[in-house]
Amino acid sequence: MTILKTSRILIVEDDPNMGDALTHFIKSNGYSPCGIATSGEKALEIIRKTPPDLVFIDVMLEGQMNGIQLAQRINDEIGIPFIFITACSDPQMIEDLIHTRRCALIMKPFVLDELKTAVRMALKRSA
Repeated sequence: MTILKTSRILIVEDDPNMGDALTHFIKSNGYSPCGIATSGEKALEIIRKTPPDLVFIDVMLEGQMNGIQLAQRINDEIGIPFIFITACSDPQMIEDLIHTRRCALIMKPFVLDELKTAVRMALKRSA
């Protein structure tokens, strides 16, 4: 099965520079960015209104909900694939990440080829 390059990707990231870098990555690889949310709450609003095909999630976010809590809500309520992209290296946080049904965990600063592969695998798995 061929992955459609028109796949829509939501970015959940509160660092504007990283949000811009991820948007550039999405566009330059032929995918369609469908917004940037800086909090888990805003991400859920966007997802419920117009579900993306994939979500990039940072662990540390603005608002009441962290990225892991957002991922749990996505798993429980929506069921779309997500990839964690984080600089967090706290052992307990990493352990919590392991127990989510994520498609990939990419550490910042990320390698573009690793991110490309993770996106392709996540979209193929969900197709």
